[in-house]
Amino acid sequence: MADLRASARELGIHPTEGDGRHQLSFMCHDIEQTVQELRGEGVEFSAAISDAGFGLVTRMKVPGAGEIGLYQRKHKSPLDEFSDD
Repeated sequence: MADLRASARELGIHPTEGDGRHQLSFMCHDIEQTVQELRGEGVEFSAAISDAGFGLVTRMKVPGAGEIGLYQRKHKSPLDEFSDD
């Protein structure tokens, strides 16, 4: 089963042009494996895995609530559990 516990948190705030927006994403170690495990649990994805520069990203459908992101970072993380990647 995919492990998306909220034991560690990372907040990123980025400048934007025009209207601001917000986005919530789960971070994982291996996006291909996590997507496979989540699909096995019945999770539907609304986007293919793509490279966003800062990491590999996709979007999961949340019934009745839109979508939520999933990404595998490429940047250095201050979180201990992601420091060995």
